[in-house]
Amino acid sequence: MHVNILTTQAPPKTILFVEDEALIALVEHTKLQQHGFHVITADNGAAAVEIALNTPQLDLILMNINLGSGIDGTEAARQILQQREVPIVFISSYTEQEIIEKTNTIPFYGYVVRNVGQTGLFPAITMALKLFEAQQRLKELEEALREHEARDRRCVERSPEMSPALDGRG
Repeated sequence: MHVNILTTQAPPKTILFVEDEALIALVEHTKLQQHGFHVITADNGAAAVEIALNTPQLDLILMNINLGSGIDGTEAARQILQQREVPIVFISSYTEQEIIEKTNTIPFYGYVVRNVGQTGLFPAITMALKLFEAQQRLKELEEALREHEARDRRCVERSPEMSPALDGRG
């Protein structure tokens, strides 16, 4: 008898790539797709917020900090993170301290200097995805522990042997 074992492969991760320079966006979009990612692009901060808040299957955001006119990448990230949890990796050509400090109040998962090339970008993406998944799993475990503790507390409170001790009569 021949058994056909089907291997299930995880669907590609969806990345929102936010870049105001059309040529850079096209090149990076292609590279990300070649690495197996599904890529959505936005060319400004407002579009990034709109897409991020209306794309539930979004796995990660690659956010350029300087997006020309309108809101910059840090403000777009703030607006997105106020309404949903998603890992954000900032990308910038700038290494000046004032630019980097703009990200200090935002929970982000990486900062890649654009000139680093692919050797820095794809490991940063991989690490950000793994870290975010680990944090989500930790939150799930903490919630399960809280539910378990609450259930145990209710059982103890309802127990006839414990009732006098809990209300001070025992």
